[in-house]
Amino acid sequence: MYQSQVGGYNGRSTVPMFWDSMENRVVNNESADIIEILNADFNHLARNPGLDLAPPHLKADIDRWNQIIYPNVNNGVYRYLLVFFCVMLLAGFGPSKNPL
Repeated sequence: MYQSQVGGYNGRSTVPMFWDSMENRVVNNESADIIEILNADFNHLARNPGLDLAPPHLKADIDRWNQIIYPNVNNGVYRYLLVFFCVMLLAGFGPSKNPL
């Protein structure tokens, strides 16, 4: 999907991804942005369209928590996997061996 985009893309593919199936394009791949898009732009499809999961009076708190959670949890998973695979390579487990 990423490589099919205008201009191409040869970087790391990530999920989640918000895909526009009508225009066959990536809308966004940042989880915090996707949550905001779904909360703001798709209420007409919701069972409870009046529910605001990010009310203005909580926006500063939500942003503050996202600044803590994103680097430590979301990106922390990628850092852990990078270290894990480096250790496996150093231990002699290459593409032809399965450590699991």
